[in-house]
This record gives sequence, C-alpha cells and structure tokens, in this order.
Amino acid sequence: ASFSGLGVQRTPEEAPRSWMLAFASDASPLLSAPLEGASLEVRVDSGPIVSLAFAGGLGRPEWFETTPRRFAVRARDEFGNTAFSYTDTVRARAEGASFTAGAEERVLVGGETLFDDLLLSSPASSVDVSFCTGLACTVSLETGPITVLPIGALILGTQPGDGFAGEPLAVQPVASIVGTDIFGVFVEAWVVGRPAGTLLGTTDVLTQGGAAAFTDLRLDLAGEHTI
Repeated sequence: ASFSGLGVQRTPEEAPRSWMLAFASDASPLLSAPLEGASLEVRVDSGPIVSLAFAGGLGRPEWFETTPRRFAVRARDEFGNTAFSYTDTVRARAEGASFTAGAEERVLVGGETLFDDLLLSSPASSVDVSFCTGLACTVSLETGPITVLPIGALILGTQPGDGFAGEPLAVQPVASIVGTDIFGVFVEAWVVGRPAGTLLGTTDVLTQGGAAAFTDLRLDLAGEHTI
C-alpha cells in the first residue's frame, strides 16, 4: 500500500516534537484475524510564522505608570502551533504614546519572547501597543493591538482619623485605584485649604495590588485639615 499527501497539523507543545505514526489493516473476510499494526516515529516541526499572540503581562487592558511594562508574545504557525523552529525578531510599536526606555526589539526563543523593560510616556487617553515580525513587519498580533489605559479613579478605602499635632493619625488612610489592576503606582498625600499645616511622614506610597496604605501620616498644626 502506498500513501501520499499525509501530513500533521498539530505539533506537541513540549519537546521532543515527535509523533508515532501507526498503520494497521482492517479485518479481512479471508483472514481469521486482522494484520498486526506497524508504526514509525516522525518528527514534526512548526511551520512558518503567520501570527503573533499576546501571551500575558500585567493585566489586559494594561495601564500607564513609571514602572517598565511586561508583554509576553508567542509566535504561531497557520495551524496554531507555537513556532518553535523560528528565531525571528519581534518589534514593539505604540500608537498614541511613545516608548521612552527599554528594548523595542526582541528575538524569539522557542517561539516566545518577553518584553520586560518597556517604558511608555504617560498619555491623555488610551494607547494601542502592537507587535510585529517578518519582512517589513507584515505579521502582527492576531487579536489586534493591546489597549493600554490611563490610571482610573482614586478613592479612599478608609478615611483618615483624628489625632494630635505631631503624632500619627489614629486611622491611616488607604487609597485605591479604581477600574484597573494597578501595581507599582505612587499615590501622594498632601494638605489642601486652611489651616496650612504640613503633612509629615511618608507621603508617597507605592501601591500593592491596586491599594496604597499610608502608615505614619501626621500634621504639625492643630485644626481641621483636608488631606
């Protein structure tokens, strides 16, 4: 029996990328039992890259801040296989803002690459970040650009409590970012209006999981203040 046109569309996600190809005969009315099967091992590598997939980062939609952004990108062939066999260069592009730091080009390793030091300028509105590869950057993200959003609203989870001049407030405020999964944004506290006291302690706090918890805020002037 001669076969022609046999092909495999899917490759294993883990190495080694090989399949066992088996052959067997159906039971024949002239035979008391079917012929025993035969098999051989074939190696199947991924085909040429036809699309890029966003493989994770620090949330989607993303957000702006002063900490480098992380974008993981995976290359795929026409059947959805991870393109292990190719080491193309992937380029990052931004519309509506610009990259102010970081490597805008990365080489695929095992079909994937990680942009972990890109820094975006802060925009007035959302920005689209895309990735491409191939000659003249003809292969891009299959789902379209990743939309990067500005920081959402800020609310107080706990109101600051009363205290004495020069001593920490009885209840320290916790400020939360609303609408996005924020990590690594500084939240600043200050006094507005009169009396014009000075807010002491750690007034710039880095968010953890979207919330900034102040621990030692205090005022040097007695009176009613707005923080």
